Amino acid sequence: MEAKSKIRENIVPIGFIILAFFYAMVDPFASNSNLPGCIVYENTGLFCPGCGMQRALHAFFTGRFLLAFKMNPLITLFIIVLVYDVIMMVFGFEKWRFVRQILTNNKALLILALSLFLFAVFRNLPFEQLNWLRPVN
Repeated sequence: MEAKSKIRENIVPIGFIILAFFYAMVDPFASNSNLPGCIVYENTGLFCPGCGMQRALHAFFTGRFLLAFKMNPLITLFIIVLVYDVIMMVFGFEKWRFVRQILTNNKALLILALSLFLFAVFRNLPFEQLNWLRPVN
């Protein structure tokens, strides 16, 4: 019973590790990439919070951190938090892991949802000062 509980507790970090291997191997920058583009952007011309995410993941997991940030600053920060959580999990520092605490706290989830909404709004405002929020072509 304890093994099932351990797997359930660590599903986010385990999924993160699998995602890291996938995006390190698959290149969304390639012209022959089979990865889909953003449906929201293709249909509306607006950047959603996830626009540039696949390119950011690939750049991050191949060591190009600045490019990852330029593709999607929010997902890059999220990846850093998940990397921290995985490191804490691997070395057994359970009390220092906070991703699970965030995902089970309603206030934290509300703040996260509000942050995603504001990120989507700000990256679509037509101000030059906010260009850094948009994915680089």
